[in-house]
Amino acid sequence: MLYEIVFSPTGGTQKASNALVQGIGKESKFIDLSDNKENINIVFDEKDICVFAVPSYGGRVPAYAVEKIEKMSGKSTKAVIMVVYGNREFEDTLVELEDILKKSGFEIVAGVSAIAEHSIIREFGAERPDNQDINKLIEMGKTIIEKIESGKVSNTEIPGNRPYKVYNPLPIGINVNDNCNGCGICAEKCPVQVIDRNNPSKGNEEGCISCMRCISVCPQNARSINPQKREFLKEKIKEACKERKECKLFI
Repeated sequence: MLYEIVFSPTGGTQKASNALVQGIGKESKFIDLSDNKENINIVFDEKDICVFAVPSYGGRVPAYAVEKIEKMSGKSTKAVIMVVYGNREFEDTLVELEDILKKSGFEIVAGVSAIAEHSIIREFGAERPDNQDINKLIEMGKTIIEKIESGKVSNTEIPGNRPYKVYNPLPIGINVNDNCNGCGICAEKCPVQVIDRNNPSKGNEEGCISCMRCISVCPQNARSINPQKREFLKEKIKEACKERKECKLFI
């Protein structure tokens, strides 16, 4: 069985992962790590293939995704690891994901890096993955399944550093305007459950992981990023984001 296991709070990572899985060309089951209700205590067997796809948060695997993935285990299960980033850099995300999965009984057969619209500064990587990206990812999926079916699953060289870079999060801060009608969708969908269901305009900035899910799911467009912090982050990363990055396959 092919499993597509994805942490995608705003949808970009899932879009890229879907294209890769399409290229692999097998019936798949989707496991949504963004869903705090999803039961993910799963043991995969040797015949399964798992695609693990996560965004890069400051060059690392999001801590929330690490907690979820560590509840899964394999029995020499073949795994494809994928990082999706907002056209800056993915740094140590892939190699960290590789280490997490190897400790849990998975065999890494390929790594993929892809680009999606930056979840905070949306003009970086805007409208990606685009058609060019999607076509590349489909072809990568075909190459990966050919390797698996050949039986020649050699060690895969995954880029990154050990020890990993230190993650220094910037608390973004979410503003709520008068459009908020208290529907509670943001609270329901928040992966870390730090939004008060009875008062969605009040959050917990310390517990927020800046995943932007609450903004993306709000039907009233009532939630937005603190403009001063957004501008600070934009200036900080704009040089690294100015050149178009391309999807890459490590196999």
